[in-house]
Amino acid sequence: MLAIKPDYAQVLTNRGVTLWDLKRFEEALASYDTVLAIKPDYAQVPTNRGVTLRDLERLEDALVSYDNVHRFTRPPRRRLPAACQGR
Repeated sequence: MLAIKPDYAQVLTNRGVTLWDLKRFEEALASYDTVLAIKPDYAQVPTNRGVTLRDLERLEDALVSYDNVHRFTRPPRRRLPAACQGR
């Protein structure tokens, strides 16, 4: 699938996870960085990247990656009080 559509974020993310499982952390990090280069708002990647950086003992870089996760999380949707619904 990468040969057909190399910018497919989910495939590149799964590739990074598999490389991480194989303890090929530098290659996993490269996959995550590729995802962020083509789809910077891909929410799953900063956490995966942080874990990988932690395993590479690059703890300051891991913290930066974890700090970027908040950019992708949406605040919870507020429900209107029952009296306001249907207006």
